Amino acid sequence: MAKTKREQAEELEQKIGVMANKKKLLLQAAKEEEKKNRTHRLCKRGGLLESLLPETLELNDNQFRNFLEMTMLTDYTRSRLTDARAGKLSHHSAAQTQNPSKAHLNQIPDSEIL
Repeated sequence: MAKTKREQAEELEQKIGVMANKKKLLLQAAKEEEKKNRTHRLCKRGGLLESLLPETLELNDNQFRNFLEMTMLTDYTRSRLTDARAGKLSHHSAAQTQNPSKAHLNQIPDSEIL
């Protein structure tokens, strides 16, 4: 027996509800995945910073924030970040940044040296 138009409409409404629920579940799963990826990235980068600068372990949160602001918010650092984002920061120049020579320090403007 053929369904009436009303029955067909009710069936579609039910399918719409099921699909809306699936959409909601997918969006929740995507949000959880993004949160997990962010947490992983933060832990990985924080661990890298601590391994390169183990002295930062002795700082409290306020001291650490001040240290980052004084060292990271400079024109020199921003230009290096721009280079890194553009793929212009080579492994060689990254190694110089980790173990700067006096010649490398001369490239940093005096106003940027703490």
